[in-house]
Amino acid sequence: MLLACLTNLLPLELKAQFVPKDIPTIEAYINDHKKQRSLLFARATLEESNKLLHQASQVTHRDYRDINLELDKYTKAFDVIDLVYSTVSTGFNVYRTYDNVSDKIGKYKTMLSAYNDKIVRRGKFETADTLLLAVNIRAVKNLTKECQSLYSSVVVLAGYASGKVHCTTASMMLMVEKVNKSLDRIKAIVNSAYYQTWKFIQARTSYWKSELYRSKTIREVANDAIERWLEAGHLGY
Repeated sequence: MLLACLTNLLPLELKAQFVPKDIPTIEAYINDHKKQRSLLFARATLEESNKLLHQASQVTHRDYRDINLELDKYTKAFDVIDLVYSTVSTGFNVYRTYDNVSDKIGKYKTMLSAYNDKIVRRGKFETADTLLLAVNIRAVKNLTKECQSLYSSVVVLAGYASGKVHCTTASMMLMVEKVNKSLDRIKAIVNSAYYQTWKFIQARTSYWKSELYRSKTIREVANDAIERWLEAGHLGY
C-alpha cells in the first residue's frame, strides 16, 4: 500500500526509472511476486492450522505424543515452505546480479574507451592514474574471493540436491543464505569499483588540473616535509 502511494506521488519521468523496459524482466518480476504470495499464503494457512491444533489439544486433552507428532509435521512443512521461499528469492537474485554486473561491465568499457582516447593515446600519464589500477586490482581480488565462496556453496547445494550428501532443511537453508549473501557482496563490490572508477575518469578526462590533483610518491612527500622542517629551523620558528 505504501509503495503504491509513493508510486502515485512520483513524477512520470521518475517512475520510468524504476520500471524495467524489457518484457522478460517485467514478466520475471510478476512471476516472482506470484510465487512469493502463494508461499506466504500457504505458510499463513499452516500457522492458522497450527493454532487451531493447539486450541483443540487444550480442550480435548489428547495424548501428548499424538499432538507432538502432528506438530512435528507442521514444523517440517514450515521449514520446507521457508526453503522454497528462500530458493525462489535466490533464483531471482541470480538474475538481478547478472543483470547488474552486465550493465556495469558495459559502462566500464565505455569509460575505459574514453580514458584510452583522451589520456593513454596522448601519453598524458600521471602518477595519480595508478589509482585506477589500485581500485580495480582490489575489486578483482575481492571478486575472486566471493566467487570462490559462491562456487563452494553451489557445489554443496548440488550435492544436497543430488542426494549424494545428507542434509537437513536447516543446512539447506544455510547454504541458500550463503549464496544470497555472496551474490549481494558481488553486486556491492562491482558497484563500488565502478563508482570510484567513474569519479576518477570523469575528473581525469573533463576538468583535470595537474597542479591540484598531482600525486606524489612517498619519497617526494618525505623530501618536502624535510625541506619545510629545515626552512622552519633557519627562520627560527
